[in-house]
Amino acid sequence: MTESAEHQFLSETFLEVLGRLSASRLYAFREAERKKFDFSCHLKENWDYSLDGQTLWKHTEGVDKDVRTLLVASDAQIRAYVARHTTKNRNTFYEATRDFRSSGHSQVLNRLKVFWVPADFDADDETARALVGRELAAEVTNDLLFNIVFGRLSAGAVRSVLISSGMAALETALLHHIATSGFCNYSELRRRFEVSPATLRDRMARLHLSRFLIQPRNGHQMYHVSPAGRAYLRLCEQLFRHVMGAELPQETCDLLRLLDIEPDLEFRKHPRYSDDWLGGRTPTAMFQMFASRAVVATVSWGVDWDQMTLRADPGELDSSRWLEI
Repeated sequence: MTESAEHQFLSETFLEVLGRLSASRLYAFREAERKKFDFSCHLKENWDYSLDGQTLWKHTEGVDKDVRTLLVASDAQIRAYVARHTTKNRNTFYEATRDFRSSGHSQVLNRLKVFWVPADFDADDETARALVGRELAAEVTNDLLFNIVFGRLSAGAVRSVLISSGMAALETALLHHIATSGFCNYSELRRRFEVSPATLRDRMARLHLSRFLIQPRNGHQMYHVSPAGRAYLRLCEQLFRHVMGAELPQETCDLLRLLDIEPDLEFRKHPRYSDDWLGGRTPTAMFQMFASRAVVATVSWGVDWDQMTLRADPGELDSSRWLEI
């Protein structure tokens, strides 16, 4: 069956977005064998997330079949469905997923991500292609990258870590130490960083509340760096190298903007403190502070940004194991 221009554009755009943003070096991307799906790929952070996807445009009677194929025939961690937004399609989708919930298979629905596209989209209209392409890119980036691969990394979490008062970049140094060497106990951290137990507990609590650290439900005093924490560290490493003279990938700049951080690529020429840093008053100030914290983590706390083999707990993806924030 010949694919419509809209069907082809949507499938290609979906993969193009994920492939392009992998140049940020926060994750790796590779296409996979499609099998019975319209598109398939792998997104690799510490974990390898497989993704299968279906696109529906002309044949509205295919919604039920598509949904069941994604939920039954795919074993991917992420199942994506890109579909034309009509009342009939929404209703058929609702009925298909309701059947799965009522039959006791609701858990698999958590892996299904749906992306609705305006019904009047015309792939022959350049303006419409640009608009739908931007909207789909924004949804894919938020729903798949920030919420899954980057572990719900958010602008608020980054801000709360960057604007802490006193002992600048201690949180970043603690996070890097735990990600590369593991958490042993507070005594070991006190010897490593030569700060008081009260200060350590305060900064560790901040990292936990930001979801950069995760802690077991069983009450053990143990911490592991989360996917969000690892994404933060990978951004820090790139910003450190940028200040030292390396170019910052455009794709990294695009992701920073989604965290309400506006790259100031001239800052490294004349690094300076600004009163705007107090409270992170502007997106540009947040970038300047972020870059400075990455450097201070090395200068003040001995962080080696060449050490970027970041650990992940084997049970990290099982949310039932971890305390909720």
